[in-house]
Amino acid sequence: MKHPVCPKCKSEKIALIFYGYPENMEEYLQGIKDGTIAPGGCCVGDDDSKWFCNSCRHEFGNFFVTLEELNQK
Repeated sequence: MKHPVCPKCKSEKIALIFYGYPENMEEYLQGIKDGTIAPGGCCVGDDDSKWFCNSCRHEFGNFFVTLEELNQK
């Protein structure tokens, strides 16, 4: 999965925000430690973010993919 650049600070240190209960807690905790995963809570809403910048803590990108985005792939 290609991670975007932070629109606020231009950092490439981006983590995927993980929502829900992890199946493998060891991998989940290691991802948080490594900065590849950011905890997002148990529920995801319509306006929740997909990405977390480890440099400036900015959250961005819509978690849900739109039909337009699917058609571009």
